[in-house]
Amino acid sequence: MVRIDSESNGVAISVMAGRLKEQVPAMLDDSLQKLDALLA
Repeated sequence: MVRIDSESNGVAISVMAGRLKEQVPAMLDDSLQKLDALLA
């Protein structure tokens, strides 16, 4: 059994959430550009 320290787990989640927040705008921007190209 692996015991996960809740504090380090919280830090890992924060880091992952931060990365997602950075990636989502770029992904959305990319998707919108592709959609725009399809509709054009």
